Amino acid sequence: MIFILCFLNLLAISCQKELSDYRPTNANVLPFQALIFNNNKGWYTVGALISPSYVVTMANGIKQSVHFVVYLGLSTHPKKVAEVFDEKVQVISSSNKIFIHEDYGKVKATGQYIYDIGLLKLDRNASITSTVQVINLPPKNLFPLSPGLFANSTAFKITSNKGFPAFASVQLRSQTKCKLIFEPSFIESVEICVRQQNVPADFSKAFIYLPLVADGYLIGLGRTLLTPAACQVTSASCNLLQVYASIENALDWIYENTDVLDMKDKQIKDKDMLESINSTTVSPENVENPLAVGEKQEITGDKSHKGNASGTNLPNTKEVAERQSRKNQ
Repeated sequence: MIFILCFLNLLAISCQKELSDYRPTNANVLPFQALIFNNNKGWYTVGALISPSYVVTMANGIKQSVHFVVYLGLSTHPKKVAEVFDEKVQVISSSNKIFIHEDYGKVKATGQYIYDIGLLKLDRNASITSTVQVINLPPKNLFPLSPGLFANSTAFKITSNKGFPAFASVQLRSQTKCKLIFEPSFIESVEICVRQQNVPADFSKAFIYLPLVADGYLIGLGRTLLTPAACQVTSASCNLLQVYASIENALDWIYENTDVLDMKDKQIKDKDMLESINSTTVSPENVENPLAVGEKQEITGDKSHKGNASGTNLPNTKEVAERQSRKNQ
């Protein structure tokens, strides 16, 4: 089975009226999308670029192999990797550089996975372009997320040969409601659930739903399809709800195992330096004219110099001799 995840750029969030639900988009509004191809297994999984050198994804998609090819900047999902010819697409390998969350595992009672998160370190840094960009991780003070928060996700509408990304909007539900509808398969401490807006009748067949972006931040990862959340009530709203793994509890682990914080520190230092430079004002009165300084040095710099520091003209030798002669007379 093919798993696809995409992520929306902050610019795309501001264009909701233009990007109506399930309307095809392109890589310009999906710059964080990482399509991960497993060379050994021959299948795809998905992720998001969180720094030029790291991709975050589900652990289930990468735990059984060590060699991957990562595609960045794809606007469609190819049936075969060989079909990728777009010069804007970046193809980067990742070998033996896999990190799985130390608490990743399966809950025996329900069969679902917890801390289903992993990292791939790219063999070389991605080049940041209009179609390949990193997505921001959220600050901790963004949590807990407020019920009613609108978030953005994308989906791939799968056709016989390939899929195209489409825009969709969702709204966060309260943890109490999520627990009521999905318990015991819903883990309140590490998961969130959302209500899908204007879902078409063939949604489950046509779309594979993906992780969440709100206010320009990645806030949730798609729950592995191996353990879908099971609705425990007969409410019609069950078909509109979807469960995601919150990224909140994995933030510290991501920071410890990537260069995301180093990158942020550099950005902050660069910004502070720029602000410091811009705030430094030089008064014209305090700036010496380099030409004037040069003239002064020429006059006074050498005591053996025959010039006069005052700028007045000295009498010549003949005049001095004549005055002295008259004086003696």
